[in-house]
Amino acid sequence: MGLFNKIFGSYNDRELKRIYPIADAIEKLEPEYAALTDDALRAKTEEFKARYNDGETLDELLPEAFAAVKHGARLLCGEERDICGQKQVWDMVHFDVQLLGGIALHRGYIAEMATGEGKTLVATLPVYLNALTGMGVHVVTVNDYLARRDSEWMGMLFQFLGLTVGCIQSMMPSQLRREQYACDITYGTNAEFGFDYLRDN
Repeated sequence: MGLFNKIFGSYNDRELKRIYPIADAIEKLEPEYAALTDDALRAKTEEFKARYNDGETLDELLPEAFAAVKHGARLLCGEERDICGQKQVWDMVHFDVQLLGGIALHRGYIAEMATGEGKTLVATLPVYLNALTGMGVHVVTVNDYLARRDSEWMGMLFQFLGLTVGCIQSMMPSQLRREQYACDITYGTNAEFGFDYLRDN
């Protein structure tokens, strides 16, 4: 087994070699995106949606979509918002390793990251990309507080890029739940999503 790994590399090593060129392609798009106005960057979301509807795959759109999210994050730096009752200044831009994590998540892999390495920010990349389908993306968190916090905090970025963001909370009335599910991206807990699924079926 050791000799096999030395010759061919581990499965993780081989997968990383496949996604490094995609991360490089995202980085090469940065100068082009840096030249866009805020409105032109927002218009990219509608362009991506139209291209998807015309037959382009999410994998084909991925480098441009990830570049748009990364540049949107850069443009937000310094913005202050009220997040769950506390002032929060946006100061995050995706690192290269976070781009790799975003690609891995989009491909359905498990991306292991330690506390403080930016899992919440990494998720914005595949969430944005998959929201372009118009089918709605559900982001599952472990409790109501995190669902609300992340929907408001990461919602800054999604809304800046022209997407709608909702949040499901426990004890929320049915009509309000429907409105949250109608958004491009909806945050909630596994329990709330699970019970809503059961109620609907």
